[in-house]
This record gives sequence, C-alpha cells and structure tokens, in this order.
Amino acid sequence: MEIVNTGKNAMDMLNDLLNDLNRDDITLVERLPYVREYERYRDVVTSILKEFHIALVLVRLTFNDNSRKGYVFLIRGRKRRVGQNTNIRRRRGIRSEHQGH
Repeated sequence: MEIVNTGKNAMDMLNDLLNDLNRDDITLVERLPYVREYERYRDVVTSILKEFHIALVLVRLTFNDNSRKGYVFLIRGRKRRVGQNTNIRRRRGIRSEHQGH
C-alpha cells in the first residue's frame, strides 16, 4: 500500500472520490463513521461535527481487480455558542492505494 496525494486540497480529493464512485468496476464501498440504513451519511458527519467540532471520515473502495483506494478526510469546525451551527474551518485529505494480486 502506498499513500498518495497527501496535502492535496480537500475539494480536489472530493472530486477524485466522486470520479471513483462513478466507475463501473466498484465491488465494495466501505465508510466510517458507520450509518444505519435509515440515516443519511452527511447527517451523521454533521452531528459529529456539531458535538465535537471535529470529524474523521474514511471511505474505502474495492474494485474488480482487487485493487483498493482509501480516502481520509479530517474536518474541523469552529467552536461557536451553544445553539449555533458549526462552521467548517479546515479540511484535509489523504488517499491511499493498494494494487490487487
């Protein structure tokens, strides 16, 4: 496994992830934090961000040839008064790749 694109702009990383999600050869998508079938992923991440002012999001994709890509996003919010929404202050992204055998 190798780590690539460290320090890349998080919006560029999101675009890379969206492009990978549109591929036809995906066999498995895994995400953390875990969401129940009746929850929306963004609502879970937003809830964590509101409570702790920081959230770690991991997405791992497996493809037909057994290669894998993992995306890691660290999202930090700005602390505000109780009852106010948290502003996203900083995002970082890391992508790792593993070639299948």
